Parts: sequence; C-alpha cells; structure tokens
Amino acid sequence: MLDGEQVVTELSQIEYFSDKVEVSGNSIAWVESNSSSPTISVSSFSNPLTIQTISLNVRASELDDQFLSESSETPVDYGSSAVVDIAMGSGALVAVVDVGPVNRTVFVDIITGEQTILSTPIWESSSPSVDHGFVAFLQIPRFDPSGNSGDSPGTNQVYLYEISLNQTRQISFDEERSHSSPHVLMGGIGWIVTDSEGDSELNWHDLEETFEPYSSVLLQTSTVLMIPLLFIWASQNQSERKKK
Repeated sequence: MLDGEQVVTELSQIEYFSDKVEVSGNSIAWVESNSSSPTISVSSFSNPLTIQTISLNVRASELDDQFLSESSETPVDYGSSAVVDIAMGSGALVAVVDVGPVNRTVFVDIITGEQTILSTPIWESSSPSVDHGFVAFLQIPRFDPSGNSGDSPGTNQVYLYEISLNQTRQISFDEERSHSSPHVLMGGIGWIVTDSEGDSELNWHDLEETFEPYSSVLLQTSTVLMIPLLFIWASQNQSERKKK
C-alpha cells in the first residue's frame, strides 16, 4: 500500500502532461493532452497506480456534421478534436469537446463507461457542473455560424440533465440577459445572470422535492449558506475565463 508521500508523488506528475484536472472526493480526472483523440484518465488518491482511460465519443450524425461544416465554413474534424473543459461528481464525468464549428458536451458514467451527448450536436455548449444526480450546462439554443464559444452576452441558456431519467430540459429562457457559471448544489441549480449594464445577480432553480419539515429546514439552511460561496466562485470563474 502506498503511503501519503508516495500518493502525492504519483499524482503530482499529472500537471506535467495535462492542463485540465478535476477532483471530486477520492477521485481525480485529467485530460490526456498527448492523446490522438479526446481522452480523459481517471484515478483515485487511495490507489493512484490504477488508472481508467476514457476515450470520448462526440460523433453526431453525418447530416448534422455536413450542415455544420457547410454553414460555418469550418469542417467538423474529429481527428483534431480536443477536450476544453471537464467536471466531475457523484461517479460521473462531463466533458466539453471542441470538434471545430462547435463545442459538444458529453456525459460519462465512470462506473459503466456509458456515454451520452447532452448538447444538441449543432449547438454551442459550455460550462458543465455535475452533482447530486444532475448535470447543468450552458447551450446556445440555435446554430451560431460565427463560432461563438459561449462568451457573448444574451445567447447562452441553462440546461439541466437528470441522470436517472436520461432527460435534458432548458431551465432559463431570458434572452435579454446573459447566463453563466451554472453550478449544481443540493436542492437546486444556481447561476449568474448579467444584464446589459453589467449588473449581475444569482439566479436559482429549485429542485427540492417534498421533505419532512425537519429535513426541509436543514436543506434550505445549507443551501442558503452555500449561495454566497457560489456567487463568489462564479464571479472568480468569469474573471478567469475573461483573462484566458
């Protein structure tokens, strides 16, 4: 069995060959930068010598790819596709993959290896968050031939994927303001909404089911305490994206 120092030594090597790393509980995932296809590796702090390699499948129908290539004048190139963002939680992994004209978001069940493309193949998507049986992500609900990567105000909407039901639905519909940094928390989804003047506020989509009164109070209290932290995290995340 490896001791703590050996675990740190093994996992510290990740930063030398990957610039995208995500940690959730005992698990760690990173993008294989030198792979010929979009690939993510998953390991654990308790057993860093065991590594699960996942090759992501973001292929759409031939008609979708042809439409994208002709409309954007940028070919869909799976050979050059690359992972641009990852999120991990509750035994699941979500990755955003650049295929040329758009970024596609794919869900991976780490235990079974099953994969599901969450975003509409011809729409731009970004900013995934996964936890508590749900995935939240951004998507532009129309094709944007300008190649918008999700940073233009007033275009993104928030989508929610319920893992157990294998269903995705749109949960934001305000096209006058921009939506960014969705984050899954216990009991709901929070994200930042920014108006044309640059003023931001936290928006909340409640997922709470019927609980016993005592449990409900605990859930509401913990959620309220998390909201300020979410707002700070989202604001920092926005600043980092702008710098990039």
